Amino acid sequence: MPDADRRPEATAFGNVTAMAGRVRPMSATTAETAPRGGEWVYEVGWGGVRVLVSTDGGEPTVLTRRGRDVSAWFPELSGFAEAVAGAVPVTLDGELLVVDGTATDPGPVEARLRMSAATAAREARRRPATFTVYDILCHRGRDTRGFAWEHRRTVLERLDLSGPAWGTAPVADDPDEARRLSDEYGRDGIVAKRRASTYHDRRTRDWVAVRHRHVAQLVVGGWWTAPEGTALLVGERTDDGLVHRGSVRRGVDAVPDLAVALDGLDRTESPFRGRKPSGVGRAHWVDPLLPVEVRHGGIDPGGLLTDPELVRVRIDLL
Repeated sequence: MPDADRRPEATAFGNVTAMAGRVRPMSATTAETAPRGGEWVYEVGWGGVRVLVSTDGGEPTVLTRRGRDVSAWFPELSGFAEAVAGAVPVTLDGELLVVDGTATDPGPVEARLRMSAATAAREARRRPATFTVYDILCHRGRDTRGFAWEHRRTVLERLDLSGPAWGTAPVADDPDEARRLSDEYGRDGIVAKRRASTYHDRRTRDWVAVRHRHVAQLVVGGWWTAPEGTALLVGERTDDGLVHRGSVRRGVDAVPDLAVALDGLDRTESPFRGRKPSGVGRAHWVDPLLPVEVRHGGIDPGGLLTDPELVRVRIDLL
């Protein structure tokens, strides 16, 4: 079986954390459709916080994409060194997310990075993050980046990572199966990876990210002035009332006469069921009569659209 130590061209590193600090995670190009063929494999596009996690047997070091050390923000990884004891010094590439059942959510992890380390440690007990691992850059102190993805994957799978706050990302041989996994985990895309690809700290066509876009028919229940400009508060009609689906900023400026369409619909109370939408500043409520079409990446565990974009006002439905 593959072993990085048996390859004479594998460079040895004296300090695995220093090595990780000099590396930037490999990035994918984007495409509308995934490439197909036997030379490709497919993973879920997790959309989480990208990190490199390294250990030489002691407490792990967690570095963000830009090299920020956030180890103290993720105390749930404190037992990780023991899980990879036979592979140290080791550096692994992956993403941090909060897992709720089968659904995954990067939002709480992103929010934690804006907290103090002490507050983040308390948040870790309330909503622990999971390190989803999909690549290995250093194994037993030797650089594995020059090996093919297929070889690196075999080395990674031999680690048999399965713990309370870490695990190995699943892979699929077919993009349709990867899409099914993406939907199962509540994510909005997949990544195709060439089996023969080596690891580069730059964007490359050997990895191709494909976003799944959905279209929803919603109604406007209000608007507010976001830092970037006007954003619409949109909702979905259900038998139990109007369910808030999020704040849509992208695409709003491209829709002509939107202000005219909302004129005369003002109301004093929120039209949405339950609690008022949070984090939207001072909202201006309107009667939910204006139908709109919104393109998005999916629905997060909180019921909000991911990456929403206003496509058009459905004048034809008025």
